[in-house]
Amino acid sequence: MSPLIYPAAFYVLYIFGLFLTLMVVRVRAVKSGSVPMAYFASYSGESPPEWMVVLGRHYDNQFQLPLIFLLTCSVIMQAGLHDGLTLALAWLFVASRLVHTWVHLRGNVVVRRLQAYALGWLAIVGLWVRLLLAA
Repeated sequence: MSPLIYPAAFYVLYIFGLFLTLMVVRVRAVKSGSVPMAYFASYSGESPPEWMVVLGRHYDNQFQLPLIFLLTCSVIMQAGLHDGLTLALAWLFVASRLVHTWVHLRGNVVVRRLQAYALGWLAIVGLWVRLLLAA
């Protein structure tokens, strides 16, 4: 098994942790009466607090660039590419997403968030360049 499974698995578990956080926050909001259950049926009407909207959008973001990362990891594992550079680039992607989360959910400084997002893209492009060079 490729060591690339570790950053990929870590990231999947991380997404699951975000899901659990979002679920708990939403259930508490409905139980407390601060957000009506009807809001979640169509995501319209009385909106939840902005921080809840940001958390929901952040969770949704995990199904954009991160899916490309997971697909890339799968391709690399199938190709049997097991080197330190590939593993370092994969962990760099994971680190960029953790920074992205920190920035997005702790102040949401757009420039810093963009920098973390761009670093993730660079890691993925690096993985593909590495794969192409090994082909």
